[in-house]
Amino acid sequence: MKSWKKRYWKTANGKPVANQELWQDIDRELDKFDSSKLKFAWLRSTVSDAGSDFVDSLLIKRMDE
Repeated sequence: MKSWKKRYWKTANGKPVANQELWQDIDRELDKFDSSKLKFAWLRSTVSDAGSDFVDSLLIKRMDE
């Protein structure tokens, strides 16, 4: 996200970031936390584990509000 923000929400090839409004919502929420305590990991979308499923459920709940 840091790179997208520097490029005014454009990808490295100059195209608009997909789902930009959702990413901006996430970015605003992340500002509420101590970034030194956050850890992000890339997961394949087909991977299912407790942590990923939990985050998915939180995001879905939040989007329904």
